[in-house]
Amino acid sequence: MYSLSTRANSVFFFFVICLGIIPLTIIVILSAFNIITTIFHNKGPEVNKFEVSKITSLYDHPYTRVQHAVGLLDMEIDFTPCFNWNSNLVFAWLTATYKTGKKGLETKVTIWDNIMLRNNSHSHHVNLVKKSFEYPIVDIFKTLAGKDVTFELNWEHMPVIGPILKVMFY
Repeated sequence: MYSLSTRANSVFFFFVICLGIIPLTIIVILSAFNIITTIFHNKGPEVNKFEVSKITSLYDHPYTRVQHAVGLLDMEIDFTPCFNWNSNLVFAWLTATYKTGKKGLETKVTIWDNIMLRNNSHSHHVNLVKKSFEYPIVDIFKTLAGKDVTFELNWEHMPVIGPILKVMFY
């Protein structure tokens, strides 16, 4: 009924499938163990200084015809506690939140960001003294003067394997 080549084909492909499924199962189990051991490691950075001075200049940009604002940052932050053996990198950014326009729409703008790799330990320490914003605060309605601006420090833990964890600090 079955020829020798059909039986050899069945045995060969059953063997290949077993070789593929067993290592895949082991990889999935070890990955799940890796995620479980680091998912609760949600340590934040050591913030020694976090100040954003008043906005130093507010002007209408001649080309874009929108209002731009620039200020100075004073930050001394150590992101070393954020790293563990499963961390690939930590991405940190500073946002400015303010209300614009006649309706008071809430706007969030990133004014500074930094990528810190695990194997580059000297970048884990952020020390900014009187540094100007990397990106200006922009208001298309030209109503930024006299508005309250709230600044938030955010960071994300990006692991080798597992979910990305986002954290916010005021």
